[in-house]
Amino acid sequence: MLFRSEKLIDDAFYAQEWTKQRVSNKKKGKMVVKQELKRKGINPELIDEALESIDDEDELRSAEELAAKKWRTTKGELWERKRKTAAFVMRRGFSGELVRRALDNVLSREGEDAEELGTEFD
Repeated sequence: MLFRSEKLIDDAFYAQEWTKQRVSNKKKGKMVVKQELKRKGINPELIDEALESIDDEDELRSAEELAAKKWRTTKGELWERKRKTAAFVMRRGFSGELVRRALDNVLSREGEDAEELGTEFD
């Protein structure tokens, strides 16, 4: 096919670029990105390769930025703010463990008590 030979259609490249852009710029987690690529009809193998190329620290940094922004705008008791912030970040496709780490880091920087969040976010 002419398009493929001219590299005008390259699902592997598309999946890589989409994944990088969504995690870095749009602050989406790998789970959401995976679903988006599936809906676009990208081969599951190419999706997995694209997701594996994302550095865990980049994903954590995105989750931390989201958590910090939500934390600053959330009111209420400490535990309620934690729950709301964690739920917000998880809805963007980040795993429970990553959310826990991100929120702990944010709370440490904010000078809040970063007590264990518990297992409800797994």
